[in-house]
Amino acid sequence: MRKKKNPQAQYRKQVFHFDQFWSVHFTEVYASGEQKDYRTVIKARSASFAKSILAKKIKDDNKDHKVKAIQLFMFVPDCVLNGLHITTEDWVHIRQSSFPNSANVLFKYFVPRPKGYTNRFNNRNGTHCTQFKKGAKNTFYVPPEEEKPFWKFEGKWKPWPKKERDNLKEQLILALSLNSNSRTLAAKHMGIGRRQLYKLMNKKFVEVDWDKEYPSSKPNIKYARVDNEKRLRNLKATKKRQSEEYIKNMYPKYKKLQQQGLLKTQIRRVLGCNTNIINKCIEYDKQR
Repeated sequence: MRKKKNPQAQYRKQVFHFDQFWSVHFTEVYASGEQKDYRTVIKARSASFAKSILAKKIKDDNKDHKVKAIQLFMFVPDCVLNGLHITTEDWVHIRQSSFPNSANVLFKYFVPRPKGYTNRFNNRNGTHCTQFKKGAKNTFYVPPEEEKPFWKFEGKWKPWPKKERDNLKEQLILALSLNSNSRTLAAKHMGIGRRQLYKLMNKKFVEVDWDKEYPSSKPNIKYARVDNEKRLRNLKATKKRQSEEYIKNMYPKYKKLQQQGLLKTQIRRVLGCNTNIINKCIEYDKQR
């Protein structure tokens, strides 16, 4: 299954036409080397601009202080904070506490670190909140290539229940059978794309020889070539017929302007056509 995209990642890449409210979690480094974690609200049109506003304000308040580990999340109408949806009253508080403001004050909420943590992400034992260890590979299990058809990825690799796998395999076989082994129609029947269908066939259900057991119908090249040559002849004939009809329709207009004493260049400009059309009208006049 395709992994769901995080909308916040897309918001952080966008530049909006009006200011948005960003929840910013950052670490402030003091001149003594002490570090403290804070949360604040920044009002800006993009995440990068919100970062620059925060860094400049911290620098203006104290030139010896620095900011690092900035994380931004945009407030949206349906977002949830601490398991609760934002209310109208919450939006009022967000607007009032945001920076920049008329008082030119950055309202910071101090976030104490858990005991044993050297920063917001790990503790002294090296245990990282994202399950990564310093100087070592990640702790997620990745099955060998020959076992991957029997596993599925949902944030991390998990064994694929046999019943669930067999059900999807039966759906795929049924879709091919009902659509004369057409891959395109089978994918449409299952509500997925052709690329995902081929991925299921070639990477997930490798035990089935799809080309042998469910071969797709191939066109007869011999007859296809004949039909293509016939199609090209018909296209040329149609184009020629349309061109002749167009010249017949343009000729009376050309003749009327010629009788008025207009030159060929002037006629071309009045009719809004190119010189080739005017020349064909002249040839048609000689043939009459």
